[in-house]
Amino acid sequence: ELEIAKLYNLDLEQLAWRRWCIATNCNNDIDTFRQEYPANPDEAFILSGNPVFNNQLIFKRIAELKDVIFDRIDFVINYLNEKIQSWKIVNSDDGIIRIFEHPIKGHPYVIGGDTAGEGSDRFTAHVIDNTNGKTVAVLTLEGSDETHYTRTIYCLGKYYNNALIGIEVNFGTYVIKELLRLGYTNQYRREKEDTLAEGTYAKFGWKTTPITRPNIIAVLKDIINTSLDSIMDVITLRECLKFIKNDQGRPEAQQGEHDDHVMSWAISHAIRGQQSYMIIEEVVIDEEDDGFDSFINFGRR
Repeated sequence: ELEIAKLYNLDLEQLAWRRWCIATNCNNDIDTFRQEYPANPDEAFILSGNPVFNNQLIFKRIAELKDVIFDRIDFVINYLNEKIQSWKIVNSDDGIIRIFEHPIKGHPYVIGGDTAGEGSDRFTAHVIDNTNGKTVAVLTLEGSDETHYTRTIYCLGKYYNNALIGIEVNFGTYVIKELLRLGYTNQYRREKEDTLAEGTYAKFGWKTTPITRPNIIAVLKDIINTSLDSIMDVITLRECLKFIKNDQGRPEAQQGEHDDHVMSWAISHAIRGQQSYMIIEEVVIDEEDDGFDSFINFGRR
């Protein structure tokens, strides 16, 4: 009650009504009260449907982030002779990238991306600081412009210290192939069974399958239960509120809703094992031993 009173500036009379309503109208069930008398639109989803995640924790986190400040940016890209010659960051009120923390020198990052596929018209991506699992940036691109998405992902990866990129390939491989053509080779490699010979061979990109999907959703459930402060993005959290088990028990977005951000967030965590977890510091080369008077700057482009 103290948290609620502080969050919504409630007085004692309002708290007294809340207690009365819970006891009289909701059979002393606080969850029924939240669903029937939501404090805001998000709270209405706490127990709607059959939620996959702990929606009470998610709602609390959304409330904590109501005053969070972040940058919105776009990349201005100089594309010439079929190559990205240069790029720069511009701040924009409607920028497609939300930056919660700019890159830190020496930190390793990963980027998980979900492409527009069946039932979706958005491209998304999450950038994670691999030293702590914190989401530091989120990309949301409306529409189906794969070229714009690919070039933006390229710049985003370069900006975040040549981050490891893992793009979902369920609905096409254009993005990963175009990234390779542009010279971005630090991409997630999955092991795929070779049906023609013994052993395995490497393939670029993340593939969501009936085996991998439950695993990556389970990772998100654990994050929400134990370290929800690692996510700063309200849009992602609101998608999580509407992520339910359907009649067949499959986790997915409620009808008419999206799960693009949920999936790119899950993919970003799924690929972390192929990136370093350690901060890489600048190393000074001993001039007497090696004959050089310079710095080696690891982890930067």
